[in-house]
Parts: sequence; C-alpha cells; structure tokens
Amino acid sequence: MMTTFMDVLLVLGMFLLRIGVPLLITLALGYALSRLDARWQAEADAARRAEQAALRRQPAPGLIWPRPTMAASALTTDIAGAPCWSVKGCGETQRQACPAFRQPTLPCWMARWRTEGAIPSGCPDCTLYLPFAPSMPTGDRPAVVH
Repeated sequence: MMTTFMDVLLVLGMFLLRIGVPLLITLALGYALSRLDARWQAEADAARRAEQAALRRQPAPGLIWPRPTMAASALTTDIAGAPCWSVKGCGETQRQACPAFRQPTLPCWMARWRTEGAIPSGCPDCTLYLPFAPSMPTGDRPAVVH
C-alpha cells in the first residue's frame, strides 16, 4: 500500500514537473517581455514628443530654413562677410539689446521677426534679407514695421 501511494506521488510529481516548469518559464518570459514592451513604448512616446516639439519650433510654412547650401556663419553676415551690427554701425549698447546679436545662428531679420513679431522697415532692401525673400510665398512674408 505504501509503495503504491509513493508511486502515485512520484507520477503526480513528475507530471507537475513536466507541466509546471515550462509553465513557470513561459510566465517569466511573458512578464519580462511585457516590461520590455512598456520600456519601448515609453521611449517611443518620448521620441514622438521630442519630434513634435521640434516641429513646433520650425519657422512658418513656406520658409526654406535653413538653406542647405548656406553655412551657419553666412546667416548673419552680408556678402562681404561683415555681421549685421557692423553693416548697420550699431554701438555696444544697441548690440546687447538687439535680438540678432543675441541669436547669431539666425539671420538678423528672422531674429527680430521672431522676437518682435515684425521686421524693421529697412530689412526688405538689406543684403541679408534679399537672399531669403524669393523663397517665401507672399502670404508667409513677415510684416514690416514702418
């Protein structure tokens, strides 16, 4: 009788071992994969938010910015290579207050446009503004302060 009971327990134990171990491994893998999926989802959400933030920082539609053939140093200099504040003859106090001086990676007219909402009346005839004017549809051109 005792050997029959032990035999039954042995068969049940082996059956549980045969079924239970793969089941536990499957559950552990499922848990690990769900955690990995959650991490990937969080990374994708962060990348999507960063991309949307970058799109919000882009200039108005129709502006070709930056021009692929232009170096960043060319954006704030005229044809002779002089920066805007040198061409206009601005003093040190004017430079410190000027958005173009504080944002040297942008053309002076764009820095003023983004900061002040319009560009000064002298910009449409300036050598720094003229290369960009043809690339902007008429409706996208910034307002000019007279």
